[in-house]
Amino acid sequence: MISRLLVPLDWSDCSSDLVARAADLAVQLGASVHLLHVVEVPPGLSPDTLVTPPGRSGRLTVREWLGADAASRLPPFRRQLDARGVANDAEVRFGPVVETILAARQSVGADLVLMATHGRTGLRRALAGSVAEEVLRHADVPVMVVRNRPHPGCEARSCEVCQSGRSDAEERLDDERSG
Repeated sequence: MISRLLVPLDWSDCSSDLVARAADLAVQLGASVHLLHVVEVPPGLSPDTLVTPPGRSGRLTVREWLGADAASRLPPFRRQLDARGVANDAEVRFGPVVETILAARQSVGADLVLMATHGRTGLRRALAGSVAEEVLRHADVPVMVVRNRPHPGCEARSCEVCQSGRSDAEERLDDERSG
């Protein structure tokens, strides 16, 4: 019996569609939903590096800034589930994405992982890998993978080249790191 869904979010423009599908499935199964966003600190930066985010006078660690930024993005997705009457909770974790999703699955007791894929192929997939594919290979529960579909608001010509999903904080840290 499936009573708890784990839904990793990547902030892509299609995340709302994934949460809508999770709501549909949760309603059908009478299940709850656990939303998860995994933050990977940019390579070359320590999570304890102090930064001064734009619009702030005080300094924060990279972990605090990225964590607060990610946490601030979760409420609209929770409201989407609340509107359908789906019990839900959400969290932000830090670490390598695949390993962190698998660890979260276990610690929250999810019976199913529902995640999206951008459907990248060829060289882009070989270079970037596929988080969904790796979770599918290593999960000890069923994994349902939903293929993203372009929607009217998409800036990319196809999901394969989609670059949405990066927060302003992540972009700024990458810019800062690369000079």
